[in-house]
Amino acid sequence: MGQDYEVKLVRGIFENHGRLVDVFAGESAENLRSFTDVYSDPAYEVLWMTSHGEYDHFSPKNAQLVLGQGKTIAMDDLLECRLERADRRLLVLNVCDGGTHPGEGVLPRSRLQRKQATSWTG
Repeated sequence: MGQDYEVKLVRGIFENHGRLVDVFAGESAENLRSFTDVYSDPAYEVLWMTSHGEYDHFSPKNAQLVLGQGKTIAMDDLLECRLERADRRLLVLNVCDGGTHPGEGVLPRSRLQRKQATSWTG
């Protein structure tokens, strides 16, 4: 699915349910500071990211999300972002290599999943 089509589809779904939608693309999405500011902003109930992911099969803990124009954010850096919400917020990552794992028979839980689950429950 193309990015423009996905933006139109996701925007339509959320707006049809009475939600405001902000789209960050181009330079606003490629700036690391802007991304972490938006990611940490408690005003957002859902963050939907369409991008590329980079997964190193020899060093899976070095997974990164591509922000654009050669700029990335490491999962460890994403884990360091503070989330100041009393309730749950959803993060949807539609990224290539987003479900990649080393193929050891089970799908491992990522540190991002554990961190967010812990921050929401305790």
